[in-house]
Amino acid sequence: MDEFCAMTTYHRKYAIALLGRPHEPETEPRRRRGTEHSAQAIRVIVFIWRAAGCPWSERLKALLPRWLPWARSRLGGLAPEVERQVLAISAR
Repeated sequence: MDEFCAMTTYHRKYAIALLGRPHEPETEPRRRRGTEHSAQAIRVIVFIWRAAGCPWSERLKALLPRWLPWARSRLGGLAPEVERQVLAISAR
C-alpha cells in the first residue's frame, strides 16, 4: 500500500477505496440523444424570452402557450412542427 500511494500520490484512504471496489468492465460510450428542436424553434423561444423580459426557465415554459399567438403574428406565421417543438421544450 505504501508503494502504491508513493507511486500514484494518492492519499491512503482514497487508495483503499479505489482498490477495494470491484473492477468495472469497459462499456461502450453512452449515446447522447439527438436534438429535438430545430433552429427555428429555438429562435422563436429566444424571441419570446426577450420580449417577456428574460424570465427564468420555469416561467418561460409556463408563458410559452400564451405568447405563441403573439409570436406567430409578429414573425409572420409558424409551421405546425415548429409550434409543437416550442410547446414541447422542457424547463431545463
